[in-house]
Amino acid sequence: MVHETLTSTMSNVFKTSTKDKLMTRNHRNGWKWKALGTGAAVMAGVGARSALKAGWTAVTDDDPPLNPADSDTAWSQALMWTVAAGVTVGLARLLARRGAAEGWRAWTGSYPGRARA
Repeated sequence: MVHETLTSTMSNVFKTSTKDKLMTRNHRNGWKWKALGTGAAVMAGVGARSALKAGWTAVTDDDPPLNPADSDTAWSQALMWTVAAGVTVGLARLLARRGAAEGWRAWTGSYPGRARA
């Protein structure tokens, strides 16, 4: 009798519910997704900014304003650089994260942030 009770109690202690397993898997995948998504966005932002600098130099025959707030930079150049950099880098980061999410879905079977059953 004591043996059966002890065995039953021990098996209940070491049981892991499906919900617990799912939460553990999501936690493990959570940091992986954050690393992948952030890494893709950072790399895309750096690449986009480099491409934008090269494009600016090719179009204007002048270096892009490193500090648009500098008083030596014309307002028109400061405004154009700020808008171009914001749109280009933002769009590149968005496309990189969306691409990474599609890759994640192909790898895991679901989009990041959604629980898998």
